[in-house]
Amino acid sequence: MALVCALTNEVPETPVVSPHSGAVFEKRVIEKYLLENGCDPISGKELKPEELIEIKTPAVVKPKPPSATSIPAT
Repeated sequence: MALVCALTNEVPETPVVSPHSGAVFEKRVIEKYLLENGCDPISGKELKPEELIEIKTPAVVKPKPPSATSIPAT
């Protein structure tokens, strides 16, 4: 199962979860949203940035470009 941000629909680099809705967000995106709106975008309940729960995940390893993984011509 992959974590996907409820706002951007992308895999978050720094995932956090809302205690009100249980939705996963990219930390920087939800913090900006909270500054502008002050509520959980899913449940509509008031939410403060310090209430967000950080999800501990292993570091994302970006795949090598195909040229770095191909077998050289012999």
